Amino acid sequence: MSDENISESKIIRAEDEPVVNLHTVFVALYPLLGLYAHNLDKTPLAALVRPIMAVVVFSWIVTFIFRRLLRNRDKGAAAATVVVAAIFSGWSILLFLIAIVLPSVSGYPDWVYYAAYTVFFIVAAAYLSTRARG
Repeated sequence: MSDENISESKIIRAEDEPVVNLHTVFVALYPLLGLYAHNLDKTPLAALVRPIMAVVVFSWIVTFIFRRLLRNRDKGAAAATVVVAAIFSGWSILLFLIAIVLPSVSGYPDWVYYAAYTVFFIVAAAYLSTRARG
């Protein structure tokens, strides 16, 4: 065998190997670890186990949903990263906007707003992705 055939077979094998897209998990972990970094003296490290597990599972579920909707592993992971970043960075912005626009609904628990925000971004991302496919 020549060196050219060996290098081509390695390239082909490298393209066939599955790629794990972890950027969604990293984007989801960033605000949690940032919050922990600001409260090192008040929060034990063991208190991070359940939130980290919840964030990782949530980001995997969102990634799985978008991979199925878009029928493409890489595009689904990219869309999931955008949605996860919007969800984790927009809680306070969402509550502020709701309080300005609808002051009478400020009595609901926070999870109602979070659920509505999450559903809105998932529907918007699914709509935009199906529209982009043609």
